[in-house]
Amino acid sequence: MLKKQLLITAAAGCILLCSCAQTETAPPQIPDELTLSGKLESEGIDARVRLEKKDGVWSVTYTSPASVNGLTITDSGDERTQSFNGVTCSYDETDVPFVTAAQYITDSIDKAKSGTDITVTRQDDNIRISGTVHSSGYVLTFDSHGCIVGVAAGGYKLGCECEKDGENTSAPRAGADFAEHYLR
Repeated sequence: MLKKQLLITAAAGCILLCSCAQTETAPPQIPDELTLSGKLESEGIDARVRLEKKDGVWSVTYTSPASVNGLTITDSGDERTQSFNGVTCSYDETDVPFVTAAQYITDSIDKAKSGTDITVTRQDDNIRISGTVHSSGYVLTFDSHGCIVGVAAGGYKLGCECEKDGENTSAPRAGADFAEHYLR
C-alpha cells in the first residue's frame, strides 16, 4: 500500500512539473523588406502612417493629419532625411515628434530583428518581442500569421495593418484599444 501511495505521489509530481514547464517561444521572422500601415498615437500625435523597408532603407510617410500629409522620413542607416513639400534636409537628432516617432518605431523593429537582448513571450495567439531602444522599452506584437500588428516604443503606439502575400491580415488599432488588446 505504501508503495502504491509513493508511486501515485511521484506520478502526480511528474505531471505537475511537466504541466508547469514553460515552452520556448521562437521569435517570428521579420523580413528584410517590410510594409506596414497604421495609426500612430502619442501625446500630441494622432496620425496615419505608412512604413516601408526596402533594400535596407526605411521610408516612413505620414498620410494624416493634413498638416503633415506627405512628410517622409528616410533612414538608410548612414543618412537620415526628412522631406516635406519638396524640401529635403538631413538630420542627426531632432525634437520634432513626427520624426522621433518614426525613429523609435523603425529602430525597435530593427532591434527586434537583430535578435540581440530581446525577450519573446506568447499571450493567446499573439507573440511579443520586447527589448530596449534609445534607453526606452519597446514591444512588438505579432498576430497568428506572424505579422506585426502593434509597436509601442518611447511613448509612441502604432496599431498596424500588415500586408502579407498581398493581403491585409489585421485591422489597425490605436490608443486605449491598442493598449488593451496588444499590450496587456
